[in-house]
Order: sequence, then structure tokens, then C-alpha cells
Amino acid sequence: MTQRPRPLMIGATAADPKRAVFIWNAIRKYFNEAGLETEYAL
Repeated sequence: MTQRPRPLMIGATAADPKRAVFIWNAIRKYFNEAGLETEYAL
């Protein structure tokens, strides 16, 4: 069985979580489409 690599975890702080989620979803989409699975934690 081939083991999948774990996603790159990126941590950040946010003054406004609603706006930060929108921005980080766009960043995650960009990296995922480039073949680098990412996840963020605010």
C-alpha cells in the first residue's frame, strides 16, 4: 500500500476570522491545484 504524504500545515493568526477564512481557502485552493496539499489552522 502506498502511503500518502501528510498535508503541509500552515498556522496563522487573524484579526477578523471571517475574512481570514476566505483568504486561506483561496490560498489552500491555489496550492492544492499546484499539487501541494495544504491545510491551515487559525
